[in-house]
This record gives sequence, structure tokens and C-alpha cells, in this order.
Amino acid sequence: MNQDVIIIGGGLGGLFTGALLAHEGLVVKVLEKNATIGGGLQTFRRGNVEFETGMHILGGFREGGTLRRICSHLGIMENLAIRHLDADCMDEITCASDGKTYRIASGRNAFVQSLAEHFPHQQSKLHEYVDALYNIANEVDAFYLRPSSTGLPQHSEHFLWSADELISHYISDPRLRNLLPT
Repeated sequence: MNQDVIIIGGGLGGLFTGALLAHEGLVVKVLEKNATIGGGLQTFRRGNVEFETGMHILGGFREGGTLRRICSHLGIMENLAIRHLDADCMDEITCASDGKTYRIASGRNAFVQSLAEHFPHQQSKLHEYVDALYNIANEVDAFYLRPSSTGLPQHSEHFLWSADELISHYISDPRLRNLLPT
């Protein structure tokens, strides 16, 4: 028996959720307030200039990554034009306050090392922070295409914290806090 599902929000999360539910045979309708779907993935033009409105990097497309696993499951991975990041610099952040540029490496340990070069006193806390992020992601069965064991998911306390709370719990240096994504 098909059931209708309405998803409010055509951002990355809403689109993936809709695709996964449709893949399981449900009838899905995604409602989006903007003229273009994509949430933080949108760009817009003013004259000849293109502006990015938010997210510009999608992690998880490496072998074993969450997005790669989901896109492969949906049968769309081969249709995507993925451009891999420079492993030594997946992102570059320049702070307006001091003009300093931080090059952020790709991958769990390289990410920590690239920031620990500038904040050596926070290296162990950076490892703890990244471990916490991976643990939180592991709580989401859909990321791993695991069937949910219960009707209502049970999450850790950290799962329910805001990004600012999580970062502040692990990272004491205010400059480093400002570099971490919220």
C-alpha cells in the first residue's frame, strides 16, 4: 500500500529524504518556499556575476563516505559530476580580524592536523571534537542505510546540542571556535 509523504524543505536533507522514501516505494511530495530547490546549495546571478549563498563543499563522496553510499543506493552516483577536493586544502578561511588565512586539509586526521598547526594547545580537543562529530553521525541510521531498530530514535545528549554548544564544549580558543563550521 503506497502512502503519501510530504517533505517541507527542498534543501539537501529534504531532497535526500524524499529520494530515499521514494526509492522504498512511497509517494513523495517536496514543498520548497524558494523558486529553486537546493537550500544552501543555491547560487544566483546579478548581471554577469554568480554568487554562492552557502555550502560549497559536500563531504562524504570519498570511498565509504555517507553521501557516496546513499547516492549509490539510489542509483544516481554514476550521474553525478563530482570534482574531488585538494586533500591538502579542501577549504581556505581568511579571518577579517587579523587577515590570517587557514588552509583546512581533507580527511579526519588531516583536518585536525591542519588546525593544530595554528592551535597546538587545542590538538587533543580537536581530536575529541572530530570524534564527537563522527559519533553523532553514527547515531543517524539513514546515513548508513541501516533499518531503524525502534520507532523513535534515541540520541545522545550531544546529538541534541546546537553546533555552538558542541564546539564550545570541546574548543576553548575563541579564534578556533570561529573557524569551525556552525
